[in-house]
Amino acid sequence: MIQFDFEGVKEQTSGDPVPPGTYLCEVEEAVVRTSQREGEERSYPYVNFRLRILDGEQVDRVLFYTATTAPRGIGFTKAVFSSFGVDTSHNISGQTDELGNLVDPDLLGLQCEATVARRRRNGEDRNDVVKLVGLASAGSDGVQAPEPAPAPAPRSGGTAARPTAPPAPATRQAPRRIYRD
Repeated sequence: MIQFDFEGVKEQTSGDPVPPGTYLCEVEEAVVRTSQREGEERSYPYVNFRLRILDGEQVDRVLFYTATTAPRGIGFTKAVFSSFGVDTSHNISGQTDELGNLVDPDLLGLQCEATVARRRRNGEDRNDVVKLVGLASAGSDGVQAPEPAPAPAPRSGGTAARPTAPPAPATRQAPRRIYRD
């Protein structure tokens, strides 16, 4: 039998993208996968981050970010891991649990800021996390105490997200998400 606990749940009637802006999030999942693109000689591991928005009108909405080890995106991945306090001055070997979640370095539950732009794909507007910055540190022996994040000031309309203009495609700050149809 299944039970649905709808108490305190905000009704959502569509999968519309969240508005462009910067959102305070928590790393809910960091699953290690391997790319399987047709026509590529080599496949590369990547970390698929599932981020839950923590405040504002978009609270509890989910964003995704992909950190790749492919040569064209490894620099962005290094910046993301560094922002979470991971020592990226040398090679690291990430350890996963039975579900594929990255557990060493342990990023689960850490807070971050995700900057979101909109991108059109297959005729639909989609979220594109163009920048991910950790606000806390991860360690191989556990999570260090996070630095307190400043509370975002509410905008008119009551949302606490800090909107920013999305960057132009030529100045992307992070690798594109990997989509599978």
